Amino acid sequence: MTKKIAVLALVVFAAAGFARAFDMEIAVEMKTGVFWDDDPTEESLAYARIHNNYDAGIGQGRLRMDWRFWYNNLGAHVRFEQTTLDRALIWWPIAFAYGNFVDDQLRVSVGRLGPSPWEWGGPLPYTVRSGNIRGTSPSVPIEVPSRTWLGEHRGQLDDQIGIRVELMPAAVPGLNVGFVLNEWDGPWRHNSDIATLRALLMESVLGVAYTNDHFHGRLGLRLDSETDGEVTVIDAQRVVLQEGKDLMYMLDARFLGNIVPWLSTWATGWWSGLGANDDQLHLRNWLYVEYAPVNFIAELRLGVHFTGLDSHVFTVRPSFYYNILPFFRAGMAVHYELNFGASAVIGEPFQFLAVEPQVKFYFGKAYLALVYGFENRHDAAGDLRQRHWINLRTTISF
Repeated sequence: MTKKIAVLALVVFAAAGFARAFDMEIAVEMKTGVFWDDDPTEESLAYARIHNNYDAGIGQGRLRMDWRFWYNNLGAHVRFEQTTLDRALIWWPIAFAYGNFVDDQLRVSVGRLGPSPWEWGGPLPYTVRSGNIRGTSPSVPIEVPSRTWLGEHRGQLDDQIGIRVELMPAAVPGLNVGFVLNEWDGPWRHNSDIATLRALLMESVLGVAYTNDHFHGRLGLRLDSETDGEVTVIDAQRVVLQEGKDLMYMLDARFLGNIVPWLSTWATGWWSGLGANDDQLHLRNWLYVEYAPVNFIAELRLGVHFTGLDSHVFTVRPSFYYNILPFFRAGMAVHYELNFGASAVIGEPFQFLAVEPQVKFYFGKAYLALVYGFENRHDAAGDLRQRHWINLRTTISF
């Protein structure tokens, strides 16, 4: 018994000493709100519910908790998210450990990988309509995004479970180049009869990024194998429909900000479905121009989305917000979309047009915003559909 107590005491003292050398950082963010929607396409009356329609999921809101741990040259990052607060639907989008070696010139990360140095940093969805399926339980959520702003929430190519290797040579400051060995990302996961080592290696990601005082650029390419493609039969032949390769890029012209203070200009792109069928091909490209001095922020977003089915969309989204008081900001965003592909509605000046005035109050690391949305959309027959919504949003972070 004496030996057990001695061993236990030794473990406790060792753990206490390790804890003192162990650094930890925790970040918490909670987003929710009250959402009211008046959609004339629905047969029933307008409805309201607890919801935030800006980057908070399709449920009542989003609770996000980030844990970061590090000890000398080793560390870990874990993220917990829950976006349906009335049910225990827990998601761990990030859970990986990493180590920095060779005088911080080599980094190896293992697990469900987090932010990538080669991701595109694309925009958030412009607006998301989420409500309840009529005639069903009010707890059943649906999501119908407005015309493509991003359309998808994915912001990187290597967010699967895998191993990321980054090289940051001291001889070339600002350079980051590497690769990722990771899981399949296709919607059909993997077909066990062709899940070979070669197929797994064909899901790798190759990336490069470079940063200096005048320029920042990054490029990521995800390869594709047949393993996670859809298996179908065409002309009595078994065919695997691949989802194609993905390419992401970002170019930041920092030298413009050195010439004109408070000016930022950058471009991003996500090309998906490369080498696959036409209906899988999406070439998303965005240009941002932002001017943000002390009292206001003005931004212009231009986007062009090409698809293999000739449903091409040109997007313009200007916005302007003025700091009336240190804790009070007011402004408006406008969203304009024109489909100039084969599926365009002939004779109509726009496919989607919306205005979104907003007032926002800041309380330290929390804010309360009231947003009104008025949307106009032409359907395939050329008929104009209008919709109104109001969202009282709140966010607390610490």
